[in-house]
Amino acid sequence: MKKEIKIIKKAKTLFDKYQHLITNEFLLAIVFFILIVFLIVPKSKLGISSLKIGDVAPKTIRSNVSMLVEDPYATHAKIKQAEEAVPNVFYYNPELYDNLYNKIYTAFNDIANIKDKTLALKKFNQDLEINLDLDTFNKILKNKSIILRFTNTILKDINRYYVLSGPSDYQYVKNQILIYNTELRTSRLETNTEKFIDLNTAKALSYDKLHWSVPNSDLRKLIIDFVFSLVKPNAFYNSEKTQELKKQAREKIAPVYLKLSKGEVVVREGDIIDKNAYVKLKALNSLFEVKNRFLDLIGIILILAVFFVTSAFVYKKLRPTEKIPYKKLIVITGTIVLLQIILIKVFYFLSVIVGYYSPDFPKSVLLYLVPFAVASILGVLLVGFKYSISISLITVILASITVDNSLRFMVFIYSFLDSAVASVYLVGNRNRGGIVKVGFIISLINVVLILIFYMLQSNNLFNTVTLISIGLGALNGILTAIIISGILPIFEWLFDIATNVKLVELGNLNHPLLKELAIKAPGTYHHSIVVSSLSEAACQAIGANSLLAKVGSYYHDIGKVRKPTYFIENQFDIENPHDRLMPYVSSLIIKNHVKDGVEIGKKYRLGSQIIDIIEQHHGTMIVKYFYDKAKEMGLNPNEEDFRYPGPKPQSKESGIVMLADKVEAATKNLNEPTVTHLKNYVKNLTNEIFLDGQLDESDLSLRELNLIVDSFVNVLIGIFHHRIKYK
Repeated sequence: MKKEIKIIKKAKTLFDKYQHLITNEFLLAIVFFILIVFLIVPKSKLGISSLKIGDVAPKTIRSNVSMLVEDPYATHAKIKQAEEAVPNVFYYNPELYDNLYNKIYTAFNDIANIKDKTLALKKFNQDLEINLDLDTFNKILKNKSIILRFTNTILKDINRYYVLSGPSDYQYVKNQILIYNTELRTSRLETNTEKFIDLNTAKALSYDKLHWSVPNSDLRKLIIDFVFSLVKPNAFYNSEKTQELKKQAREKIAPVYLKLSKGEVVVREGDIIDKNAYVKLKALNSLFEVKNRFLDLIGIILILAVFFVTSAFVYKKLRPTEKIPYKKLIVITGTIVLLQIILIKVFYFLSVIVGYYSPDFPKSVLLYLVPFAVASILGVLLVGFKYSISISLITVILASITVDNSLRFMVFIYSFLDSAVASVYLVGNRNRGGIVKVGFIISLINVVLILIFYMLQSNNLFNTVTLISIGLGALNGILTAIIISGILPIFEWLFDIATNVKLVELGNLNHPLLKELAIKAPGTYHHSIVVSSLSEAACQAIGANSLLAKVGSYYHDIGKVRKPTYFIENQFDIENPHDRLMPYVSSLIIKNHVKDGVEIGKKYRLGSQIIDIIEQHHGTMIVKYFYDKAKEMGLNPNEEDFRYPGPKPQSKESGIVMLADKVEAATKNLNEPTVTHLKNYVKNLTNEIFLDGQLDESDLSLRELNLIVDSFVNVLIGIFHHRIKYK
């Protein structure tokens, strides 16, 4: 840990040493632009993306990783072999011809009592669903007994076969056939292909069988034509069932893998690339995401250009409520984006590795662990909510670009919701507790999103992959909170920003600097506590950062610890040292507490916002007591010599601390003030500061000043309540 701290301190020293060389915001933006493009644009490390089977290898290529590579050609051959081993399915009705004979017998019986031959023919045709003419019908009636006898013989004979409709079904007859009995609902394998015949073959076989039994060729033909006008196939090929069995066979086939060892020569220069080499080269390409496409580069550059323009526009809209210098904002923005991209790239690379070592494990699963919300959380903590939203959008887009096309929609939704919810929640919870809580909120959102993703993708919701995904999604929020808690102090230190998290720490009255102030300058300490109450109430009234104003008030007079007795509030039963000094010297000592406070603030790394309040809380106001004293002594003083060096307050919080400091000092010696008197007195003090131009750069409006006055009075009433007389 000490080694890491030394490295960070060394980096900070170098940054401070060469910071003056960076004089142009545009140059800074270009530097980060190039770094981000370098990380985002996929790079071909192998130069083999265009090689195909049959090509000559331009160079010797070795593998720099060990992994298993699926061989699609061998896998396909294995699947094809398994499919060919699946028997074709034929549905078979063994009762068809028995039922047909009964139907013929019933038809003859139905016309037995019909005298009219025409009506009998009509009834006969209807029963058997045929279309005999009267002449053929008469011949059949004349030979009824012999026809019935030989019909039964023929049907029983062909029922020993599987009769197909024709060549269209016969083409599916091979060595093994799965026969499904539609009556018994059973199935069995049939290996005797000679039992499969079509209708024409069945007709020919029946004709030959009757050759000796029915010598009369006309009668024989009459019987055969009549029977086969009614005969239908008793078996037919079932494509749907066959394909279902083939699908089941395919699903049971495990992929065939080739082992690729680290250092293995995949192909030598000049060799012809065969299937095995091509499969391995393709896997290596996929591993390193080879996508050197010109349009990809242009698209990413345009997106990044929009990002920088958007960030500049948003920050311009934020001013002056969040007055971070443009240079610092660019560095913060670039660093946050680079950090987020690096996190995404690291986890994505790990997902690719896991995908190759565990081919059945979807590589997208590990992406659920990527802490996509880091950028948005850092943005809202370091700068503010609106800025956080803009930086969140661009990091979400960049995250989507980084992954495969098939994963982009999932990553976009997942990262966008995590980032947006984190930003919104932290607006009012910018503290360590808020970071922990937002981690749990992210975990909850991730679990819900992952369940939705799997519901849309599969009916089998609760399986091993889903449960692992849910676990990683839940761990994501915890990991995000840990990362933020770890790197936030580094960002605060590097960029000299006092976030709300740091402000809470600085606001602890046990801070060494505040304890020193309480011991060396107790009057100033008490004054600072009251000023903090006034400032906090005023900020809450106008919607400014009350925590910043409160903590800034604690430290605004910290410079007085160097010469505490030179300030009236710390003079307890001692001689006033200013009585022996000239007004110019006294004024210089008084003004120096601001300079001393800035030096102490930097030494203790209080952060730029607190140091700004220390530096600006007197603005360019005049040290009136010693200026008037100089005039009384006839020294003809120059007013500028008695004014604080400034600058004037640059933020609402600094302006409020200035007003609170003046009001607290001026009202502490009021005798029995009424509410009306107190309000008028505070309003006059505020107007005096306003008219002196001290608030010109703080963006405090007249309406806000009125609210500030009312809040001051409400606090002071609590202080003076024992002396206030109500009318």
